Amino acid sequence: MINENEVRTSHNVCVTVPGTEFADQIISFGAHYDSVRFSSGVYDNGTGTVILLELLRYFKENPPKRTLQFNWYGSEEIGLEGSKNYIKVHEEELEKHVLMINLDMAGPYLGKDTTFVTAEECLVHFTDYFMKTNGYAVEVVQDIYSSDNMPFADQKIPAISFTRFPPHGGGHFHSRYDMLSELSPESLARTTEYVVKFSDIMANAVAFPVPRTMPEKMVEKIDKYLFKKEFKELEEKKEKEKEKEEKSKEK
Repeated sequence: MINENEVRTSHNVCVTVPGTEFADQIISFGAHYDSVRFSSGVYDNGTGTVILLELLRYFKENPPKRTLQFNWYGSEEIGLEGSKNYIKVHEEELEKHVLMINLDMAGPYLGKDTTFVTAEECLVHFTDYFMKTNGYAVEVVQDIYSSDNMPFADQKIPAISFTRFPPHGGGHFHSRYDMLSELSPESLARTTEYVVKFSDIMANAVAFPVPRTMPEKMVEKIDKYLFKKEFKELEEKKEKEKEKEEKSKEK
């Protein structure tokens, strides 16, 4: 089978709520709204997009101290293209970003809530403490997560991803069975509740508690995920071939 490349247009939908005290500190929220062929994309990632809508509604009614950006990304499923483009377009602004909160898949009846922290270990401890003291059964791990948080983490911006995974065979995504009937309103509401509470703490902290650094073990995982070594080797190979070709022409 021979594949053909196509050029199509994709869009990011972005809304900014300005901060009342720390306007130069930006917390970025993200959720991708695209899906894959043959899937309605309710679980992956209609759930993340509606949580993001609720966050926007909440902070419009409760103005935050820090500036908040709400981004619905397109083309996540074909290689995080929406969030990669956002990083490229907002390059000069990135130094103001203090945290990226990513929402990708929530709400199945059966499953386990997991939070992936791609940041310093102190955010792992804080998030775990927050979940336990508020009575939420959520596993918190320091790791990467394959979603729109990755381009931000690659820029050394602390990132955290909230998700709920079904047990093997207990849920559906990237398939025609990704339908609303497979999801629990109570489960989705619970995830939304703790994400709003967590975000409110971060948006209104007197002093921002997360250092804007990325531990080396996370950098290594990010680089591996983004195939940086392979891309570097490919570029070096192309450069050598170009030099060889130029020398051949000179002869």
